[in-house]
Amino acid sequence: MPYIFFTASFYVSLLFLAVFGQKTWAAPLLITDDAGIVDVNQCQIELSHNSRNHSSNIELTPACNLFNQLEFSVPLSSEDGLNSYAFQIKKPLIMHDYFAVAASVQYQPKQNETLEQWQFNVPLSLYLAESLQLDVNMGWTQSDHHLDKMWSLASTCNFNELNKLSLEFYKSDSDSVTSTQLVYHYQIIPEKLSIYTSYGQTLQSKPPSWVGIGLSWASASF
Repeated sequence: MPYIFFTASFYVSLLFLAVFGQKTWAAPLLITDDAGIVDVNQCQIELSHNSRNHSSNIELTPACNLFNQLEFSVPLSSEDGLNSYAFQIKKPLIMHDYFAVAASVQYQPKQNETLEQWQFNVPLSLYLAESLQLDVNMGWTQSDHHLDKMWSLASTCNFNELNKLSLEFYKSDSDSVTSTQLVYHYQIIPEKLSIYTSYGQTLQSKPPSWVGIGLSWASASF
């Protein structure tokens, strides 16, 4: 029942965003984070739904700019009926015209079948050209006295003001293979609402694949 409710809520949220969306921000389907944060006096919602084989994962992340210094978000997720939440703070460290560096810390308390977990991530963004951005992440997850390292890399090309395409590679200590994703961004309403679709697979001889759909919406803070 919780999974059915969460899935229904996801598609209701899609309809809500299509009607009331204000401005596009990040690509929710990407594993790789960029070094930017939500603008001052702004909040955003990222929404995504991934399907792999017979497994389904839904993520909803509201985030707001606090004091023009950092970003506070509350990631919510449901994977095959198992719901969880976390708290995250992200702080820009270096911001230049051609590159930026940030750091984020996420805490997930023990819930149901999930263990208490800490995540630390360092996103680096390189603005190589007006139409090309490269994002690199190095992250660590601490859970039950076990440390798991992860790296990711994503390049995003802007074809025009309506269309973007991202290619991503990522791997963690807990995975034996590298995974890749292709994410397409399209602005349904220019400067107001974007939709994202993705196709991903692991890099091996017979890789399992997955697809995803997502939306991003931002508005003035409440």
